[in-house]
Amino acid sequence: MGAKAVYLSILLALLWSPLAAFGQSVSVPSAPAPASYSPPPVIQVPQPTPQVNIPVFPLPQLPVTTPTLPLIPTDFTRPFMGTAPMLFTAPTLPAGNAVKKVDPQNFPVLAPGDSDDGIIVKYLPGTDFSRPSKASVCLTEGAVLVSVRKPAAMALVTTPHGDVSIESEADVVVRYEEGVLRVMNLTGLGERVKIKVHGAEVSARVNGQSYSEPVKNQPVSIALKVGHEVVSADRRLTGRDLHPHDGVGRRQYVFIEADSLAVSEFSLESALSGMDLLVDLQQKVTGVKERRVLGDMAKMASVLNYMNGESGYTALTKPSKQGFPRE
Repeated sequence: MGAKAVYLSILLALLWSPLAAFGQSVSVPSAPAPASYSPPPVIQVPQPTPQVNIPVFPLPQLPVTTPTLPLIPTDFTRPFMGTAPMLFTAPTLPAGNAVKKVDPQNFPVLAPGDSDDGIIVKYLPGTDFSRPSKASVCLTEGAVLVSVRKPAAMALVTTPHGDVSIESEADVVVRYEEGVLRVMNLTGLGERVKIKVHGAEVSARVNGQSYSEPVKNQPVSIALKVGHEVVSADRRLTGRDLHPHDGVGRRQYVFIEADSLAVSEFSLESALSGMDLLVDLQQKVTGVKERRVLGDMAKMASVLNYMNGESGYTALTKPSKQGFPRE
């Protein structure tokens, strides 16, 4: 090998040695390993509560009125009368379901020779009445129970304010006290109980104040439905007139023609247990006829409770000597 080749070999060796040493001592830094990725925390944003808009209904403004004389047309009822509020329940009684008008000219009269067998008249001490005949009663003041059974055809009760006819198979309580006529049909079905109210001048005074001239009322004749009561007077009726303290439960009422004649519904069951006249009859029953009358009343009370319901009646009792109402 020539000198040039040796020289080149030596030169290559010298050059290679530093490069090899540099390659061993110098190390290229590697990229750091990536850290594990964690997502940012999720912030829970509270949802807004939905607002519920409740509608507000404005209250109507009632007009201010001054007290005037109430106008009372036919079949009109008022929530109260006089100074005491009414104790009857709503709705008011439909007049057509309680009474039926009849012609005053056709009002029944006693016929000569009618049998009076089967007529029972009961009364409380202090009642002022007379018996012009066995089939008629003239009541001046107080209360009477009149029962008519066959063979008797009818009985007639006369008072200063009006007359009451009771046909066979009917029981009636008639009261006339302090100018107020009260008729209660206990068992008479159909048109077996009729009332004729005499014509009169009704005073137009309310709470002691006069508003107009007296009003002339024409005679009125009506047939009364069983379980109902008619009240009439020669003046405007008050709450006490329509709902007296006699222990009888009443509900609903309606005026007929004017506010001097009204009809309401009563509880026959409460009358049997609370009315003095009927309680006295039960305590002094001595004959078969009286027991039959009481049995018919008890049966009719059950029928009326079934047909008309037992609730809604309000009964007022007389205060005791200590001033507390009786139970």
